[in-house]
Amino acid sequence: MSQLIKPEGYKAVLGKRQTEQGIKLIKEFFQQNLATELRLSRVTAPLFVLKGLGINDDLNGVERPVSFPIKDLGEAEAEVVHSLAKWKRLTLADYDIQPGYGIYTDMNAIRADEELDNLHSLYVDQWDWEAVITEGDRTRSFLENVVRRIYAAILRTEFLTCETYPQLEPFLPQTIHFIHAQDLLDMYPTLTAKEREDEVCKKYGAVFIEGIGCRLSNGEKHDGRAADYDDWSTVAEDGKMGLNGDILIWYPILGRSIELSSMGVRVDKTALLRQLTIEKQEERQQLFFHQQLLSDKLPLCIGGGIGQSRLCMIMLHKAHIGEIQASIWSEEMRRDENVFLMGEDVGIFGGDFGTSVGMLEEFGEERIKDMPISESAISGTAIGAAMTGLRPIVDVTFMDFIVYMMDNIVNQAAKTRYMFGGKGQVPVTFRCAAGSGVGSAAQHSQSLESWFCNIPGLKVVAPGTPADVKGLLKSAIRDNNPVIFLEYKAQYNMKGEVPIDPDFIIPLGKGEIKKEGTDITIVTYGRMLERVIKAAEEVEKDGINVEVVDPRTLIPLDKELILNSVKKTGKVILVNDAHKTNGFIGEISAMISESEAFDFLDSPIVRLASEDVPVPYNHTLETAIVPSVEKIINVIYKVMNKQ
Repeated sequence: MSQLIKPEGYKAVLGKRQTEQGIKLIKEFFQQNLATELRLSRVTAPLFVLKGLGINDDLNGVERPVSFPIKDLGEAEAEVVHSLAKWKRLTLADYDIQPGYGIYTDMNAIRADEELDNLHSLYVDQWDWEAVITEGDRTRSFLENVVRRIYAAILRTEFLTCETYPQLEPFLPQTIHFIHAQDLLDMYPTLTAKEREDEVCKKYGAVFIEGIGCRLSNGEKHDGRAADYDDWSTVAEDGKMGLNGDILIWYPILGRSIELSSMGVRVDKTALLRQLTIEKQEERQQLFFHQQLLSDKLPLCIGGGIGQSRLCMIMLHKAHIGEIQASIWSEEMRRDENVFLMGEDVGIFGGDFGTSVGMLEEFGEERIKDMPISESAISGTAIGAAMTGLRPIVDVTFMDFIVYMMDNIVNQAAKTRYMFGGKGQVPVTFRCAAGSGVGSAAQHSQSLESWFCNIPGLKVVAPGTPADVKGLLKSAIRDNNPVIFLEYKAQYNMKGEVPIDPDFIIPLGKGEIKKEGTDITIVTYGRMLERVIKAAEEVEKDGINVEVVDPRTLIPLDKELILNSVKKTGKVILVNDAHKTNGFIGEISAMISESEAFDFLDSPIVRLASEDVPVPYNHTLETAIVPSVEKIINVIYKVMNKQ
């Protein structure tokens, strides 16, 4: 995973609305300019191709395509495209495009092996273009002429963007510099390929590095290129190898070089056979695409791809591609550099339950802190950091161990705002792996939420669905108070729809009616929510209409939501998986009894919870002590006088 760059003092110049408008402006203007410069006609591209035809590109030769079976084609495998170089060449032949003309399209791909950083996403969008050429065009000078025309379109796009948004200042040079990868190596022999790119781009502003894929004097390639893709082995008129390259620019906001385009003259028959031999991939000659080329059924051509989101990113002066497109990242940590994760085994190991896998590689040791086995030290450090303005997230491997943190949480974190007259803030989130159901026995299976609900100054959250976990966790991290956040171990593998919008949050203190009903109210949260909904669906077959109320946040509690539901149905069952005696549902019961909703009840309040015994290790006994779907159904029937 690549290192994330966090520019000091960075603030987006354009707001979200202007950004969206700018993306539309740039995409429409640039593609029209590209089409005009290279005489390209627009075509529609596939999202996937059949496996085994050799049409899907290998790119650098190591990426795994995302694949899936097609039921109606006898489970034949399809692959999401990596790029469209080969497909475009087939299309040139199919459309009978003449020399000097070509096609362009929108390419959308999923690259599961991509390293996620400021520039790379799992989702790739780019303009793919391909143009027919003659044998005489297979030269370095022709390639460079095409590069200059593409760069001219980029410059015009920058001019328009800065004219439209005067707060943006142009930074691209008026000309692009050409250099071969070997010359670049000779210039900076002690640097890595990426470091060489940074140095040359910093010097010239915009560079086209030629000969990508051929072996250099040090025995290495500057960068990988598939053998059946660009021509990187033909000796050009200047005596140097390769008729391809990459367009790169120096991006001052990130202080690094950025590749905008990979392109080149495509292999002819001779180059294909030569490069397959070099890469020891001769068996690929038998694939459909390769046979078409070797049989002279495909035209000579030049082509490439230009990143859409990446171009928009640099034109709009953004620091991260996630500001341009929606994909998957660790949202809150990317949003706020003051957020960091700490706990036992959260770094190299990725968390005892895999909840932080990959985060050390992405955010580094400064923001992913492996801590010693000392809960008191962990909680004290986190609370102290929060008091200074940071936003720590504490991974409490098992909620049972939070007892070692109690003094710091109860007497420091919870009291600070009060003792400092409202001026002290402690924005720390304790993620607690809670509850039974995974065979962790008596000392590793407790739900202790009621302990913390008794402490003023703390907020307590207990979500029961994947979407609620995301929305509430984001709110907890952003909250300026200490938050106890319950995550139920038995639900770590739970699946469900989750909004991808990075701004999706659920306010703390706002519950939700998970199922509308008229006959009886069941209030539940966390792990029990799933079981209650299943029970409600079962009894509905017998004409019992259950309303399921999920407070989601225990402190602050959405009292109005609960009381209104009780008034509507006149019957209420309270369910949780913590011990019954002094459990939080007892507080909900008291709240109902002390409110006007009590007058609407036509039967006693019923509590259903875990038995008052330590959680057994034995699976049968562990299962027996907590409310099951069957137990919930039986209680519903009893309250409804149907049993």
